[in-house]
Amino acid sequence: MSGGVDAYVEATDVHLSFGSVHALRGASIRIPKGAVEGLVGHNGAGKSTLISVICGAQVPDAGSLVVRGAPLRGGSVAEAEERGVVLVPQRTSLFEELTVLDNLLIPRRFPIARTGTIAWSAARAAARAALAQVRLEVDLDARVTDLTVPERRALMIARALLRRPRLLILDEPTEAFTEGEVARLFETLRAMIGDGLTVLYVSHRLDEVLDLAGHVTIMRDGATVGRVAAGGVDRRALVGLMLGEEAPAVARLERRDDLHARRAGTVLALHDVRSPALHGVDLRVGAGEVVGLYGLAGAGRSEILRVVAGLRPATGGTVELHGAPLEGTVGQRRSAGVSLLSADVAGEGALPGLTVRENVAIGVAGGVRTTRRAPFVSRARETIVARAALEEVGLDPGRLEAPVETLSGGMQQKVMLARSLVGASALWLLDEPMTGLDVHSRVELAALLRRLVGERRAAAAAAVPRGALVVLSEFEDLTMMCDRVYAVRDGRIVAEYHAGEFDEPALVHAVSFERAA
Repeated sequence: MSGGVDAYVEATDVHLSFGSVHALRGASIRIPKGAVEGLVGHNGAGKSTLISVICGAQVPDAGSLVVRGAPLRGGSVAEAEERGVVLVPQRTSLFEELTVLDNLLIPRRFPIARTGTIAWSAARAAARAALAQVRLEVDLDARVTDLTVPERRALMIARALLRRPRLLILDEPTEAFTEGEVARLFETLRAMIGDGLTVLYVSHRLDEVLDLAGHVTIMRDGATVGRVAAGGVDRRALVGLMLGEEAPAVARLERRDDLHARRAGTVLALHDVRSPALHGVDLRVGAGEVVGLYGLAGAGRSEILRVVAGLRPATGGTVELHGAPLEGTVGQRRSAGVSLLSADVAGEGALPGLTVRENVAIGVAGGVRTTRRAPFVSRARETIVARAALEEVGLDPGRLEAPVETLSGGMQQKVMLARSLVGASALWLLDEPMTGLDVHSRVELAALLRRLVGERRAAAAAAVPRGALVVLSEFEDLTMMCDRVYAVRDGRIVAEYHAGEFDEPALVHAVSFERAA
């Protein structure tokens, strides 16, 4: 890529490997000063790894990185931040049990009075100013755990702005945002860009990238494969560059009347289940079924999953797994075959700092030990267990020793599914599993889940049927993954649809109005 004095960052032919995995194999990017550069590519393309190099978190094996006209070796986030580079990561990095004020000013932003104590008035004034920059109106003393996902994302951006960045890197910043929330964020960014801020915008939402960025850098398989002007770009050509092929067709499921005749049995049944957020929920997941939950934010979809998983107590009704009452702690339900995959895979599922092998093998009850009674973990047996599970979910076993945080969101989803398989799961509860995934990875994940539930788990010499209950917000995801869909509104099931029998207007009407269409 051509250089120039107007480039804030210039990365050229960057290579980086984790063991046998080549995460970057000739990645280059040029980020002009005072502009927005888009960065796109399907999951596993190397975007997150390239970001980590620019932020100083990783040292490249080869290639060059120039920030503000001077080489940056990498390996020091502090050095990159001194050059003005600040990242707002895709994974939530907030202290959820602390207040908004604490999260904004920890660890080194609290103003100090002459007495050596915290100048609380000045601290609160600085915090309010930061929130105002991102148009976030929340109580400074509210706990982060009580904020919505968009509010948390805005809080992370406000915290980054307190570091006075000159290059702000936003990695999937608008997950779970409404159209209005996206518009407000873009207004804020455009105002700051006018004041001299440079932005690297990374997102699977291509329309957002094209709307905000001046140019877009495209990555595939760890390499940069192109850079295009955002204005008037051919969207089909852009997707073709990302995938190296035509985007996979989204196969819509048709109603399968013979499903229960061929696979008799009920995996999960809820009868009049109540909680503070649920008001008499009845639903069923049959053998071999993927059942979707669709509704507006706060309707109770995720609450249903958490009640089944044991994370929320039910105040009434019954939950049955394979015809028997499902009770006990989260751990006991997991041992019974229930596996919950959170919307925030990186924050609540994957264990950063551990390898893929360790993240998968930890799903084995009691651990993978050298002998049954020995307290020592067997790395060799972990490798055997994890390799087999990764092959079953279609993830390259060559990534066994890669740090799990270096994987894309789609790959981390597969790692969590592999963990559930070694834990002998028979019921999957997935909360927005498509979040942050590109179209290719969405199709792959849908096909993988359908294959897994179509198989039967071997247990005690018996074939135990499998099923899945999935919270999804996108119509296309519902149509290619689900045999049936329940519409959820105000903590109640208000409509039920079979595959091939519903359209998007019907779903939206069902969850938005008092009477379903």
